Amino acid sequence: MIVEVQSASAIEAVGRGEPTEQELESGLFSDHPHRYRTENKWLPDGQVAIQKFIITDANDEQRVYRSTTKAWPDDELVSALAAAGFTTPSRCDAWPSNTDALSLWIASKE
Repeated sequence: MIVEVQSASAIEAVGRGEPTEQELESGLFSDHPHRYRTENKWLPDGQVAIQKFIITDANDEQRVYRSTTKAWPDDELVSALAAAGFTTPSRCDAWPSNTDALSLWIASKE
């Protein structure tokens, strides 16, 4: 198996990010003009970033979507992969990437 994961520090940075807001003609959450607001929260006890996406349409009706992302330190990721039956999980540092926010991991099942 090959999996690309966000680093724990990148996920924490998302959770600690400032809110953003913009007006869009269309986008991921709507094909029509709308206001798009993102609010972020970091929960240090669970090492979790929560993003809330608030979409307000032209009639001021709102829809709310949420994304929850767990920050896995390397040792916990190795343990989770091993518990799922994968052998020799390891980070592939040779994988070309233009950011420290992502890493590639390789593991196999027999």
